[in-house]
Amino acid sequence: MKVRFIVLFILFCFLFYGCSQEKFDFPYTARFEDSVRIQTDVSQKFADKAVERFDEVYDAYSKLIPFPSKRKRTFVISVFRQREDFLSYQKLIGPTESQVGFYIPDRGELVLLYTGEGETLRTLFHESFHAYFEDRIIHPPAWLNEGLAQYAETLNFSIMGKIKFGKVTNASTKWNKTLSRMYESESIPHIKDIVERDWPDKHSLTNEQYALSLSMVNFLKSQEEETFNNYLGSLYDRENPRSAFFKIWPDVDELDEQWKKFIKKELRKGSLLRLLP
Repeated sequence: MKVRFIVLFILFCFLFYGCSQEKFDFPYTARFEDSVRIQTDVSQKFADKAVERFDEVYDAYSKLIPFPSKRKRTFVISVFRQREDFLSYQKLIGPTESQVGFYIPDRGELVLLYTGEGETLRTLFHESFHAYFEDRIIHPPAWLNEGLAQYAETLNFSIMGKIKFGKVTNASTKWNKTLSRMYESESIPHIKDIVERDWPDKHSLTNEQYALSLSMVNFLKSQEEETFNNYLGSLYDRENPRSAFFKIWPDVDELDEQWKKFIKKELRKGSLLRLLP
């Protein structure tokens, strides 16, 4: 009985994967070494430009997450020009309900809707960070995963070729306004509650959860980079995320008080973002 089930499961996976590949035709492809393959129906120029950025982007990611990958596989990025094709493909392969992009860890595939070159590349920085991060920190807490991805989305390419985090985006401005409303209504939860409960539906976060995630990451990174990296190192070593957090930051009441002061200060400045040196 077990053997029959396994055979049927393998057959299903083969047919499922085969159908998904046959249904959508990607006339343009590009590769970054052996680690990234982009397939799209937008244009060859777009595919080449996206790949061109990965050398710089991966270098920036490695500064945020200084650990080697635990998975050796090609990261696939599928970009659709038509919304109908994007939504159909999403329904076929993923449990998400995203309007612009989503990542399926088990497949190692990122799927995006083309919304103009600049905006699509910005979404690419965000979603590809999830892939980079989850190949190193297996099953990370959702608040950390999303907060770091929001942070990665603020990548800024200078004319001199240097990369910095901290570019103000439409999303970061939106989360800033959301957090401001929460602060004024005194509805920001205790940091302990967020760490213990995490976000229950990691595939469908609320505006408040996005805003809190970004704020927590910015705050913890601003405290002391080495301490934050020690927490990431604990997760890399497969420690329980909650236990590791409370071991690194044992006085959570003091930490929460500092976080609220940080929020107040950053809101006064009009931004939740901190530039890396």
